[in-house]
Amino acid sequence: MYVRPGAQSMAYRTVMVDPLAVAIPEHWYPVGGTSEHLGTGPRKLSSSELQHIKDTLAGRFRYLFVAELTDGGYRVVERPGDDTVRVSPGLADVYMNTPERSLTARRRADSMTLVMDVRDATTGELLARLVDRQKGVMGALQFPNTVANSVDFRRAVEAWAQRLRAGLDEMSKQSP
Repeated sequence: MYVRPGAQSMAYRTVMVDPLAVAIPEHWYPVGGTSEHLGTGPRKLSSSELQHIKDTLAGRFRYLFVAELTDGGYRVVERPGDDTVRVSPGLADVYMNTPERSLTARRRADSMTLVMDVRDATTGELLARLVDRQKGVMGALQFPNTVANSVDFRRAVEAWAQRLRAGLDEMSKQSP
């Protein structure tokens, strides 16, 4: 985690959460897809199928993230105020395995990387940046809808939201 040196401490009580940006590597294909690197099958996903995966992940991410922040006493808002921090989350290198792929020898570990900027919502000043990679331990990041309901996905998103909440709590303690 990067925290800007000398960042002024402030008691942020409201949070704007931008829509999650999801980047699925071009060379990822589920079972039924094609890939020289993975040798998994005959079909690449259509753009509408990829968008469905991204939308599903974004919706579940937001639900879990907002729940953790509101449980911690923060209010999630749509417009900035004097006590608002803006969070811009993104998932990069999202790899999901289907149950069929988990049986193959060339299985890539389920994983995703969070890249999240935290800014003062009024000034736009960068306060912190978090980059963190999570891997599934139960092979539960499955295509297409079960990924957003998987235990691994939920745990990763909740852990990231808890880290943000802890950071905001710490900033509040240090503010004048």
